[in-house]
Amino acid sequence: MAKTVTIGSAAFKNIFLRLDGTGVTQPTGPGGGVANAQFGPGPMQQFRLEDQADGSVAIASVAFPKVYLRLDGRGITAPGNGGVVNAQFGVHGRNSSSSRKTTAISASCRENSRTSICASTAPASPPPCRRAAAR
Repeated sequence: MAKTVTIGSAAFKNIFLRLDGTGVTQPTGPGGGVANAQFGPGPMQQFRLEDQADGSVAIASVAFPKVYLRLDGRGITAPGNGGVVNAQFGVHGRNSSSSRKTTAISASCRENSRTSICASTAPASPPPCRRAAAR
């Protein structure tokens, strides 16, 4: 069974990733819902890290069944800001040919009971990861 975690900011005390999956009831190309930051851990800040067959990890909402964090990095070719972060219904791995291929993330930096979460537009060379304690 996947462990329930919150994902907090290393730079801002008591700020957590929040995923509102309201209305996300079926897969859709652009995703839906809202991903943002929230003060304090609440129901929409609870996630399960689910290992995938390809070695990636899907970030599942605890508050919204079958809703996952979606990272869309299409068009990002160099360091900088960009892309879309929101919700998607179901897991669609990075090897999928569909436009919903951005739900699972690289998990190359997982270690012991601590969890590091890495996202990279180039899976062959993921960015350095910062370890964050699972909560």
